Amino acid sequence: PSTPPALPGRNNEVCCGCCPGVGPTRSAPTGAETLTLALDPHPNPNEFKTMERGFLLEKKSRKKKEKQKQKKRERVQGRGGAAQGDPSGGQCVICFDGAKPGAPLLRSTSTFRQTYQRRSCRCVYEAHYACVVSRVVGSGPACPVCHGPEDAPLSPIDAEMRGAVESWLRDPGAPVPDTGMMARQCLWAMYQLAKGSDDVREQLMRVDAAARIVAVMEAHQHAENAARGCCVIALLAGRNNDSCEQFLRAGAVERIVAALEAHVLDADVASAGCVAIQALVSCGGTREQQFITHPDVAMRAGAAPRILAALQAHACDAHVVELGCTAIGALAQGSNDRRSALKALGAEEVLDVLAQSHRDYARESAASALALLREEWDVAQQMMKMSVNV
Repeated sequence: PSTPPALPGRNNEVCCGCCPGVGPTRSAPTGAETLTLALDPHPNPNEFKTMERGFLLEKKSRKKKEKQKQKKRERVQGRGGAAQGDPSGGQCVICFDGAKPGAPLLRSTSTFRQTYQRRSCRCVYEAHYACVVSRVVGSGPACPVCHGPEDAPLSPIDAEMRGAVESWLRDPGAPVPDTGMMARQCLWAMYQLAKGSDDVREQLMRVDAAARIVAVMEAHQHAENAARGCCVIALLAGRNNDSCEQFLRAGAVERIVAALEAHVLDADVASAGCVAIQALVSCGGTREQQFITHPDVAMRAGAAPRILAALQAHACDAHVVELGCTAIGALAQGSNDRRSALKALGAEEVLDVLAQSHRDYARESAASALALLREEWDVAQQMMKMSVNV
């Protein structure tokens, strides 16, 4: 027939062309002229079985993932990750001995816990300071409980030098390393320890780390030693007013300024020196201690000219610009005399150029320091909030 017959029970829909002798046809228009495909008059009975099988597989996969997450949580709890108390039972997790006279147990000494929160484990444990030193020197800063994280660096210290490095880290009266290789390895180990918990940093300061770091930087003035020493100073002095006082008395600011002057073209030394000065200037304490005493010491040591020289030498390095401008902003707070001295050195022009040349964190840091220098407190506060939200 010229017109295919209507299919009963399907609202007068026409055949899609699956029947012999009948091709696909155009359905009756309803409103706008549209081409539609008719419903299949012969549905596949296996289609529903395939859909049901897919739902079952998806449900099984979801249950499997939930079981894996539960096992992972149980493993973390077994390591002490969710425990609030002491999972080691009052014993060192490395040597399995209890607290010894003069050698208290240090809690949560994982070197990556505070610096790399997202990649670190959450193990809670206790260990002797000497055991932690031996482990870091021998194998690297891995957690003694779960041996993580996976990207923890291995110890580069030679086997024949490990005993000497351990002795230098534990003995306050140990002499300054006599070779540059020994100095680099001692500073590497101290840097890894300084990234650990507050207990480890306090123990380092008890063994007179401030004076010893300054002595090593003075005896071995290689660029790598200068950068690593500045990083250790920043880690130990940050947020601790007592540690800042010890570093200032040991002459840390003068040594940092000398390193910035000797290695003005080294970006690592420039960034590490700026962050160390900023940590010493704006460490914890009262407002008088934070913004008057320490910045004045840095200004008298000549920190401002060296920071500005580093900013000019590395004007295209966003990391150096960010840290250097933050240090200038810390020096500019709290004193009209310091702001006048910074303006006399040309800090306002340098910061203005950097604020226009960079973006993101570097631009916000330069703009905030410039606002502090010009005493635009509202603008400086707004820039600080923007830099946090970038």
